[in-house]
Amino acid sequence: MSLFPVMPIATLMVWATSPGLHIAQFSPSLETTAWQWIDWTQGNTTQRPLSQRPITLMFKEGKVSGFGGCNDYFSSYQIDGERLMMADPFGRTFKACGNLSDQEDQFLERLGQVDRYQINPDGELYLFYRQNGEMGQMRFSRVLKSSPVQTSFTDIPVNYWAQDFIVALVERNLISGFPDGTFRPDTPVTRAEFASLLQKSFDLPQVRKRVLFQDVPQDFWAYSAIQYVATTIPQLMGGYPEDRFHPEEPILRVEVLVSLANLLPEVPEVDIVQMLESYEDREEIADYALEKVAIATQHQMAINYPQIRQLHPNRPATRAEVTALIYQGLVKTGQAPEVRSPYQVNP
Repeated sequence: MSLFPVMPIATLMVWATSPGLHIAQFSPSLETTAWQWIDWTQGNTTQRPLSQRPITLMFKEGKVSGFGGCNDYFSSYQIDGERLMMADPFGRTFKACGNLSDQEDQFLERLGQVDRYQINPDGELYLFYRQNGEMGQMRFSRVLKSSPVQTSFTDIPVNYWAQDFIVALVERNLISGFPDGTFRPDTPVTRAEFASLLQKSFDLPQVRKRVLFQDVPQDFWAYSAIQYVATTIPQLMGGYPEDRFHPEEPILRVEVLVSLANLLPEVPEVDIVQMLESYEDREEIADYALEKVAIATQHQMAINYPQIRQLHPNRPATRAEVTALIYQGLVKTGQAPEVRSPYQVNP
């Protein structure tokens, strides 16, 4: 049985004869492709992006995601021949951007009404929709070739434990590999690098004024990111005595987890003892981190590889580990779909 209702012949004729609508003739698979929005046409009206940053659309393994001009968004999709359906409403982040927000709302509304797609020989994607009884089309240009993203990293083998997390953050432009084609998943992450990832990934409220660190000059590459975390997560990323941040020191696994736990809603009566029983090395967790680690655990945020009951709280966090935990933070704050992992701690 088809996933979609059959379009009546009369409707197909409307598609073919509607003024201003371009009908493409070639439709390869959308799977593992990425696109940039060019415009949409509906009736005699054509709308183009207001955002200076490209508005994107990506398809991978039944999931659709991208940047809508103000926020990241995500959903799921199904294809049957040239029939395309995306689950509506879309999940997205929660920034407000004035006119950009208005256009993003219209962009996502149209995506939710798409029921057919075409890719023409020139490589442009057309999504066709009906709104208020009127036909419309959205036009996109190709920005990535149809090949698995993870193959660009020579040191990330197939079925690598953090592969899905790495691919997800790469697709969101939150993290990238190195010029030699590697990702270096086992390389420790510095405090400056972690601050940069937090700034890119989350919109946190400022809770204290700007801090001047003796070891972070204004021309330091991560100066703005360090100011961001120091003013939004001061209890952990606020620096050390003598007004120092130690930007080149590695961030510890427990520090990553505690930082991300600050994104979660408060749990009135978290059972700290019960939650920490998930870890065989719980005695190594510093007192200051006990409650936040328990909260993160209750929210199933922790990812422990290769031994799920070993937190290794005081070990430097690697690029792969930080990537997995950052993605968990996106999931738990409603900004990304869940990625299942056998190494996710379920208390």
